Amino acid sequence: MKRWLVCLSVFLLACTTFMWAQGAGMTQVMKKYRSVHTLTASVVRIKHNVAFAEDARLDGKLYFKAPGRMCMRFEGDKDMLLMEGNEFTMVESGRKSVAKGQTQAQFESLVEVFKQMVLGMDISVSPEELAEVKMEEKDGLCTLTVTPRVDGGNKVRRRLLFSSFVLTVDLQKGECKSLQMNERGQNYTRYDFSGFMLDAHVPDTAFQLP
Repeated sequence: MKRWLVCLSVFLLACTTFMWAQGAGMTQVMKKYRSVHTLTASVVRIKHNVAFAEDARLDGKLYFKAPGRMCMRFEGDKDMLLMEGNEFTMVESGRKSVAKGQTQAQFESLVEVFKQMVLGMDISVSPEELAEVKMEEKDGLCTLTVTPRVDGGNKVRRRLLFSSFVLTVDLQKGECKSLQMNERGQNYTRYDFSGFMLDAHVPDTAFQLP
């Protein structure tokens, strides 16, 4: 349960950071997405573990519908991540887990920012309150490195399942290229995105659990 909650918080914070970040290129990308009502994209999840010779790869699809529905579905729907308002559901290897966002103070902040940025409303929470954000624009790419703020020092930080994540945005295409979650050691999970379709038809069945 804890691992997928962390993964979800990373994804939401990445989306929030992506739309909030300032910069010459990112400002134009942000304008592009603030009026989007629906979105689809292909996604490849790559899990890298130094203990194994090959990375684990799954192909999937990302669906979004304003104001608060988001889903990533992977091959055979054995792995799935669903956000419905303040309710979060994870299907991992066919097993379903559910958590309520209102029980997690951090989730409340993330979801609020995510919704308000997508809708183009004024925000009351800044991603900088949740994490340290570093941005670099180079060769048509914008790289955002996000390190969550942790109370309690190094002892607490060592217990976390991830240390930071890196969001890469293609400024020429105006699309999120990849999201990498860095875990302890040299392990990581990366989501590669492609084939974005803005205001595409997204049926309600895209958000149905298997």
